[in-house]
Amino acid sequence: MFVIQTTLSLAAGQRERALELVENLVNHSREEEGTVRYRATESLTEPETLHFFEQYEDRAAAERHTESSVYQEFAEALPELADRELETIQFETDEVEIFEYSAADAAA
Repeated sequence: MFVIQTTLSLAAGQRERALELVENLVNHSREEEGTVRYRATESLTEPETLHFFEQYEDRAAAERHTESSVYQEFAEALPELADRELETIQFETDEVEIFEYSAADAAA
């Protein structure tokens, strides 16, 4: 499994454009072969900050993702969208455990 977590801080006035590009990127990425999970969320505590969580079957699937035209369109817009450097955490692991539980179970 290859996992990527990225934080993107948006430049002033770029939120709407960024969200449009991100929605397209997420929808496309979720359909790509080798993608296990692909999520983008807005930060609750840091205005204008987006977080990406990507999980791929392997590093090769992640590399194929960056070659797609939809990813390229997003990447080309990044210099205008971002107000500072992006932070990315990447790691490979053999085991990933997924747990599903109810809100009541979480509260208990």
